[in-house]
Amino acid sequence: MQLNKQNLITALGSNLLSIKGDFIVENYSIDTRTLKVGDCFIALKDKTDGHQYLSNAIEKGALSLLITEEFFSQNPINFPNLIIVKDTYLALKEIAEFTANTLKKNGGELIGITGSVGKTTLKEMLQFVLSQNNKVSSTLGNFNNHIGLPFSLAHLKADSDFGVFEMGMSSVGEISFLVNILKPRIAVITEIAAAHTEFFNSSDKSPLDLIAEAKSEIIEGLNEKSVLFLNFDNQYFNFLKEKAQNKGVKEIITFSQNNPSADIYVKTTNLQNNYYTEVSASIFGMEVSYKINSMALHNAMLSALALGIARKLNIDIKKTLENFGDFKIPKGRGAISKINFDDKNITLIDDSYNASPKSMNSAILSLSSVSSKKVIILGDMLELGESKEKEHIALKDSLQKVNNIKEVILIGKLMQNLYNEANDSIKMQHFNNFEESLSYIKNILDDGDLVFIKGSLGSGVINISKYLQSNMNNL
Repeated sequence: MQLNKQNLITALGSNLLSIKGDFIVENYSIDTRTLKVGDCFIALKDKTDGHQYLSNAIEKGALSLLITEEFFSQNPINFPNLIIVKDTYLALKEIAEFTANTLKKNGGELIGITGSVGKTTLKEMLQFVLSQNNKVSSTLGNFNNHIGLPFSLAHLKADSDFGVFEMGMSSVGEISFLVNILKPRIAVITEIAAAHTEFFNSSDKSPLDLIAEAKSEIIEGLNEKSVLFLNFDNQYFNFLKEKAQNKGVKEIITFSQNNPSADIYVKTTNLQNNYYTEVSASIFGMEVSYKINSMALHNAMLSALALGIARKLNIDIKKTLENFGDFKIPKGRGAISKINFDDKNITLIDDSYNASPKSMNSAILSLSSVSSKKVIILGDMLELGESKEKEHIALKDSLQKVNNIKEVILIGKLMQNLYNEANDSIKMQHFNNFEESLSYIKNILDDGDLVFIKGSLGSGVINISKYLQSNMNNL
């Protein structure tokens, strides 16, 4: 969204000290490595001080610089276009709030998504559905934290009909901060599950209870005109529903994997030979059928949810039903592709971007519907706190329900627990890190194999996926 000098004065309020130059801001950068010509570079003080990189920003073609008075008073740089504020982090937040409010004043709708799993996939699906007939802005990549959300919001396009934004968290209070910037009319909580549990500790509440409370903070940004979509299958449904009702939210819409009592639910799924899934769903009583390029049951539910949100926004979903098969699952989140590796044709399911116990077990079980020989590559699930060993060992039960497993390859220190427990009953190999596993993986793959990869990003298994798809094969 283009902001002129008057817009900036309005947005920044008392935080603004002066604007030097006459320019219009449209795009922003907080990292000179990705800065593009014409960006406004915002010098944030986070892990590093962005003021250290001002010369880099100028060299790379920044149109303007947003800096603090504290820095400028000690370093009066000679640059024509400057925005000088008390706090650059606050300035980013204020610009985000201004663009969000402008979109709403222009008749646009903002949708906020949180949950332990499925945020990014739902965001991408919803953007796909809405953009069939409308202009949509959304979270940039996975920028969903205290910096990422306002940075994404700052890039809202003025002519957008909808803005779809995800909100992540790793501690209490983060969602509260984010939702009060976004203030969406439509809010979604996809799931409450064990993720980042090592950051949630209490003497009288379980980590999962604390996560539920933290995710429920999205309700703080809602009011009587808001619409909240809740997972009918989740154990915290009643807790979330009651909190929303106490906040005055009058419209609570339910979605489910297969429960016909929900407003939106999946009736049946049928996996095809090409790994597409035929989905039959009920959307507010409307019976629909379509295909998605995924075999994960959770993605079938998310697709039905995306269609339900669109219908609630008075979108005609008929065109989407015809085209849903063209939607590409985001990289690293269960995308299915046919690749040639070492002159062997294999099917790769790349779910290597993140992992929690619920998503890991669900993904493993989804493999039971496939007859192909399977090489299952699992990396550590991180940030699980005291339950980390138990949760890794528990994967044994899901693995034992999958047929035709050629081999399970485990990566990381935590996966050693599963290996110690299950290697007698399932053919397994364990490696300390992904580098050690590459030669072994290359040697065991055969034509027609199905390779499934999943783990937390920090486990490094995403690099195995990159290796298999790189065609470098130069070990």
